[in-house]
Amino acid sequence: MRKSGYLWFVIICLISLYIPCRAVTAQNKSDSLKKNAGRVKVVTGLDTSKNNPKDSTLRIPFSVNKIKNVSLIQNGSDTIGYDKFIWTGKRNLGEILDVLPGFFVNTFGTAGRTAISYNSLAKTGFFRDGIQINDMLYGGFDAEVININEIERIELISAPMSFLYGTDIYGKSVNVITKDRFQPNIFSQLRMSLDRDDAAYADFFFNFPLSRKMNFIIGISNHSSDGHYTNSDFSLWRGRIKLNYFPSDKVNIKFSFYPQKFERGLNEGLLYSTKDTLLDPKLAQVVNSDSYEKISNYYYDIQFIGNFFRDSLSLTKFTVSAQNSLREYRDEENRTNPNGIYIKNDRKSVTYSLNLRQDYRFRLNNNISAAFQAGGNASFNAFDNSLQSVYFPNYADTVKYGTYNFFSRFDLFYKNFSLSGGLKAEHLRDNNYFDYGAEAKYSFGLFQDADVTLNLGGFTAARGFDYETTSLYFPTAAGIYYNGNTVYYELGASVRYKNLILSVLQYNNSAGGVTSAWNGNYTLRFVTNNFDLSASLNRYQNSPYPLNVFKSDVSYNNYFFKNKLNMKTGFTLKYSSGYYGYEYSQFTNNFITSYSNNVSNNNFNLDFYVGARVGKANLNLTLANLLNNLNYDTYIYPWENRGGLLNVVSRLTVTWDFWN
Repeated sequence: MRKSGYLWFVIICLISLYIPCRAVTAQNKSDSLKKNAGRVKVVTGLDTSKNNPKDSTLRIPFSVNKIKNVSLIQNGSDTIGYDKFIWTGKRNLGEILDVLPGFFVNTFGTAGRTAISYNSLAKTGFFRDGIQINDMLYGGFDAEVININEIERIELISAPMSFLYGTDIYGKSVNVITKDRFQPNIFSQLRMSLDRDDAAYADFFFNFPLSRKMNFIIGISNHSSDGHYTNSDFSLWRGRIKLNYFPSDKVNIKFSFYPQKFERGLNEGLLYSTKDTLLDPKLAQVVNSDSYEKISNYYYDIQFIGNFFRDSLSLTKFTVSAQNSLREYRDEENRTNPNGIYIKNDRKSVTYSLNLRQDYRFRLNNNISAAFQAGGNASFNAFDNSLQSVYFPNYADTVKYGTYNFFSRFDLFYKNFSLSGGLKAEHLRDNNYFDYGAEAKYSFGLFQDADVTLNLGGFTAARGFDYETTSLYFPTAAGIYYNGNTVYYELGASVRYKNLILSVLQYNNSAGGVTSAWNGNYTLRFVTNNFDLSASLNRYQNSPYPLNVFKSDVSYNNYFFKNKLNMKTGFTLKYSSGYYGYEYSQFTNNFITSYSNNVSNNNFNLDFYVGARVGKANLNLTLANLLNNLNYDTYIYPWENRGGLLNVVSRLTVTWDFWN
């Protein structure tokens, strides 16, 4: 399955683009010198040039028409910057989120589909530049839809208010903000990574400014591997095209297109055996040696952004988007290890959406300000499912339905106190639902270099609908079913003293069938100019999560050789206690009931990483699973394929800004 020619493809792209890009850059510099368009006379009521002649001119920014912060869902939300994960050689969005407090990521093989939850809330919402990209067919999310090198920042909406955004969401909302800079010169970046099992990753993107009002971005990536175990090979092709038009500082128009082609072996995990057997790919046996999937994804969207108020954050956004996905599942006699089973299953999903949102911020007096947000979404969904097997020679069904929702949110700010509330009305499959939530935060100082932040929040929301996927031998009639309400609330406190921060968050969640206030996240953070320690303990009372999950990262960062070399090195650790982990069907993309013999051992994973920034290049070396442990959170899909002293080198990654 692995295609080895993509590296040459990237090299050819670079060579073919070099000559015209150099010519355009030279022409832009020549035009700038001739016209001197970047400098204008400052006209004021006073003649200040006599006192300070240098102030008589002002350089106009190149991106003067670009409206800022258009990709954020909610201003003021927490964000994770690009510099937080470039040092550690992360491979996908799931690996980035997995180190954060509260997030739990079920992995189903390297580069496979993932299940990402937050505080045992399973319906996590995923967005790209504010546009929802959840898999509407299966109700989950494939983390490989997001290419690691397209991420600029990650916005994390607070759990009590996440239900407002998107369709069928009652968990955390995660918004990936992509790289979309607008500058006068050409910018391009190449990221390459080599991994074990002949795995290789390459991504190239190119940002071309067409004028002061328009730029064009194109990128392509491939991630492929021969696989560690039988039938675990994969090849993932992902492209991205963006065209941004900035006619004025009041109106911006953005168009995006993301084509993707995936092919993955689906071995359904390993058959239970001894640890030594499961660690050895020659001895370990897989559940299915023959099945695989081919996925074609196409994402389109066009956004109209208006800035019609005096406040720069009071934006009007109208978005038209579409998702078109085809999954071809095959279990047949054309693979290296045929298993004698014939299954052909095609599942197609199409979603067309319209989204309108208005933000408005205003100040009542010197101490009180407020923000109002309102919007709505309307979408049409169509699912087609066809199955051919020994038991069902010709089975097909189709589901079509429309959804729409309206929401409003109000935030009030008084000095160090904030109060937020939101309402949402949603129409799903001929039923109407009303959701609501609120949160409050208050910060105060204890004494010099010490302060406290308190927060309280919660929501009540409909769990939403799930598509009834077809089982292997007894396909159900396609349809949608409703499965109850979710009630969630949280109470937290954070104490900071100088460089030390201690945080406690207790939450209660009815989604997992067990209501308990003993669920919690406990976090410690200690940061200096060169040293960074973070540690968190997540406790879960809800099945199917382990009782305790401990995560930690310890790193040292400094500059060397007269500040020309920026280096960071550290260890990441993850521990989870044993628990009844569910099995997962890669055919139906659903968890299935656990069995008495699939109790996972205590998982303990230790990685070492070292990264360096030299000139325009970042280099990273990751040594994964140093203790060569068999770790898995789903029965049985190992986290890391292998480790140990002889096979410890996991990833070597280079990120190079060669035109900047």
